[in-house]
Amino acid sequence: MSTDELRASRARFLEFARDFVPYVVAERDGLLFVIPTDDPTLGKLFVRREKHKERSVLLRALELLPDLRRGTFVDVGANVGTAALAALGAGFERVIAIEPVSRTFRLLRANLALNDAEDVVRPLRLALSDESGTMRIDVAAGLRKARLDATGGEEVEVARLDDVVDGEADFLLVDAEGHEVQVLAGGQRVLSTGVPLVLELNPKLLELAGRIGELPAVLAQHYTHVLDLRDRGGEFVPVAEVARLTEEYRGRSTDLLACRRA
Repeated sequence: MSTDELRASRARFLEFARDFVPYVVAERDGLLFVIPTDDPTLGKLFVRREKHKERSVLLRALELLPDLRRGTFVDVGANVGTAALAALGAGFERVIAIEPVSRTFRLLRANLALNDAEDVVRPLRLALSDESGTMRIDVAAGLRKARLDATGGEEVEVARLDDVVDGEADFLLVDAEGHEVQVLAGGQRVLSTGVPLVLELNPKLLELAGRIGELPAVLAQHYTHVLDLRDRGGEFVPVAEVARLTEEYRGRSTDLLACRRA
C-alpha cells in the first residue's frame, strides 16, 4: 500500500470512528498518543505517517547545539505532549509542560501516563503571559489552534514564565498561537541566562495578539542570533533580522531558534 493509500485508509477509519468513539490511540515514533476523533488537526497524528512537526523542529535545533546540557526542557503550549515526549527521547532529564486548554490538558496527562513519563514531566494547566491573573481562551478553531482571547471561550489561569520555572532551564520551546511576545516578556529572569529558545513565528497570529512590533526588541534583550529552522540550508543571522523574517513569513509561518553566539 502506498503512502497516499495508507493516509486515505486511516482518514476513512478516523471518520468512521467518530460516530462510535471519542478517542483513538495512535503510535508515532514509538510513542502512544490519545487522539480525539472530532479534531481533524490532531487527527493528523493518526492519519499521517511522517514524523510530527514538533519532533522534527526539536531535533533540528538540537543538531545545531551539540554541547547543550540536557537537564530541564520547558514546553510552553505543550498541547497533547508531542514535543515533551520527544524531548525525553532526545535525552532531557525532565520537562515542564504548560498547556492551558482543559480538554487538551487531559489528553496531555493521558499521554504521559501511556508513555510512563509521569515521573519526569510536570504538567501545568496554565496560560503564560506578561501578567498573572485570568483570561479566556478561544478553542473554536480546534484544540491545536487555541488562542488567548479576552472576549470568549473558557476561563484559564494565567501566570508568568518567571513564576512557574524554578531554577535554570536548559531549553525553551514556545508555541503560544500568537501570544509569544507576552510569554517572553513575562520571562525576563529565565531568558537572562541565554537559554536556547525555539518559538513559532506566525505574523498573522502575532498581529491578532497586538504586539508583533515588539518581538525583535524582546529577543534582542537576551539573544544575539536566530536561525530559521524550516530552512534546512539556513544559517544563524543577527537577531536584528527578525524584523525581516517577520515580513518574509507573512501569510505563512516558521520556527526560529534564538541563542547567544560569540
